[in-house]
Amino acid sequence: DFQGNNPEIQNAQQTIVGSDVSINADAIEAGDGGRVIVWADNTTRYYGDISAQGGAASGDGGFVEVSGKGYLDFNGGVSLGASNGTGGILLLDPTDITVDGSGSAVLDNVDLFSDIDCTGCNINALLINTALQSGASVMLQATNDITVSAAIDGTGTSTAGGGLSLLAGHHITINNSISLNNGLLTLSADHDFSAAGGNASSGAGDLAINASLSSGGGSIALQGDEFKLDAGKTISAGTGAVSITTAQAGDAIEVGKVSDNGNTDMDLSDAELGLISAGTLTIGDASHTGTISVVGDVTLNNVAAGFINPNLNVVNTGSNADISVDGVITSASGKAITLTAADNISFTVNGSISAPGTGKVTIRANSDAQLGDGVGGNGANSISINGAAVIDGDTGDI
Repeated sequence: DFQGNNPEIQNAQQTIVGSDVSINADAIEAGDGGRVIVWADNTTRYYGDISAQGGAASGDGGFVEVSGKGYLDFNGGVSLGASNGTGGILLLDPTDITVDGSGSAVLDNVDLFSDIDCTGCNINALLINTALQSGASVMLQATNDITVSAAIDGTGTSTAGGGLSLLAGHHITINNSISLNNGLLTLSADHDFSAAGGNASSGAGDLAINASLSSGGGSIALQGDEFKLDAGKTISAGTGAVSITTAQAGDAIEVGKVSDNGNTDMDLSDAELGLISAGTLTIGDASHTGTISVVGDVTLNNVAAGFINPNLNVVNTGSNADISVDGVITSASGKAITLTAADNISFTVNGSISAPGTGKVTIRANSDAQLGDGVGGNGANSISINGAAVIDGDTGDI
């Protein structure tokens, strides 16, 4: 049964599904597709076809797991479509995954990839593209690393909504482009698998983006111990949201950093942030407990054609979390800047915020909001606001 964990069912050591084998768990008129598990404690070789499609009138696709705890050779077909519902789930989860252009397997609909302890597994990008273009969502899970070496493209048809999640216990490296059609894109390095019985995040997982990402309007969630965006590459969510946070909740985030200083902090440079096109850019999240520091100037005012300058949210609402501003934060005209902290927000003598046009500034600290020597004007240690403003110390002082 699922991942070989059902004590009522004896596990095979070796499982082979031949090329002439078809397994059918389709719903007929109404209802969800069924559940199919192909498992071996040692080696699984899969060359056949499994179908677990939703009913013709209604119902979602089913669940299929094809896994070998020691090794998986996956070169067959899986159909998890739903004419009037949501595509199903295919589970494979190797130790390492490389998405490339090799391989010959063709899947009709796929929305979750994972397998256990199959070192060096390559997945043909065509499998992922076919799934995304059908409107299904795809998830790749790896105990160690995920590398994308071939382009992933979910934009080939008019069907929207196919999402992509890459979850790696260690590093994620994007060496070729990812394009979705209004789908959710999640890249999570140093991912915490402990809830599923795997390893917790270890503090050793970088997110390196060396090619452009586009969600076509869907949200983009980025997580890792370090974040690196190659010069000239862009991250575009259209009017959707982009979020960046650390895998380790207690790690600090330094915003406006000119270069990586080699420490354990996540460093986000002004140049990297200036390549993000989105409705809203959020740095940090509700579980983050390390300090978020604006250590250099941040100017979110890219004038490239078609570029959407984001509203900026800096969120640090985990336990006893602070935000400090020691640089100049400047939004594009009419865009908002929001700082929210569970504890204190402080501005040094060099810290300032400028929101031109009708831009709104919100500063909300659960404890103290320390603004320094003054509010207003255009120099250092100032807040320049032409739109609305909210400054809230909650239980503390302003």
